[in-house]
Amino acid sequence: MSPLRHAYVGDTPATASLPVLCVKVDGSPVPPGITPDANAGWARGTVGATLPTPGTRLTSRLTADRLCEDVFFRGTRFWVAINDQLANPWN
Repeated sequence: MSPLRHAYVGDTPATASLPVLCVKVDGSPVPPGITPDANAGWARGTVGATLPTPGTRLTSRLTADRLCEDVFFRGTRFWVAINDQLANPWN
């Protein structure tokens, strides 16, 4: 396996600046014409992306959630954090 592609530790250095994906789950219904399935889900809310942010700024799940709240609004959180692998910038 290439050292640049690793399913368990990620393939992007934490020094890279990329948009952070955030979500505010509020129970929004599925829009008409969309049928969620195993490959196309529904967030049940609003999804947004921040401006590019260095991964080194994301020192914890709480820090990532606060970034999302600062950019969007209260209750917005970091889209997904990996709990069982060292694949987050703060790991």
